Amino acid sequence: MSSSNVDRFNAYAGVILGQLYQQFPERCALDAFVLAGVPQGQADEFGATPKEVEFVALTLRWLADSGFLLGHWAEHGMVGATLSVKGLEALKSIPSSVHPSRSIGDQLVSALGSGVKDAVAKTAGLFFVEVFRTLFR
Repeated sequence: MSSSNVDRFNAYAGVILGQLYQQFPERCALDAFVLAGVPQGQADEFGATPKEVEFVALTLRWLADSGFLLGHWAEHGMVGATLSVKGLEALKSIPSSVHPSRSIGDQLVSALGSGVKDAVAKTAGLFFVEVFRTLFR
């Protein structure tokens, strides 16, 4: 069964946000090839970047443009990436629908540690639900 773009976005956004939350306040490089699991520099016979790498790069761009992360653009991702104030605050929030002592960021780190991609995507989806709920109160 193929994933929808929203499901794929949530999965990659979850990995990105979880990694930044774990490393906060340290800055790191976010390479779209590495995040997509594609060997570095792999391109087709015409030199085009694989579609999944492009999708990850677009996910990074959206997260940055929406104010969740900071960094400098590199060829295939970001360098010096870290959570913005908005991103950190959202990840530290505790949704009313879950156990009261676990922030979304803590849940995301646990999901990343489990290696279950669906758990990462589900937790990232919860993150965006909470963010949008806060925006539209």
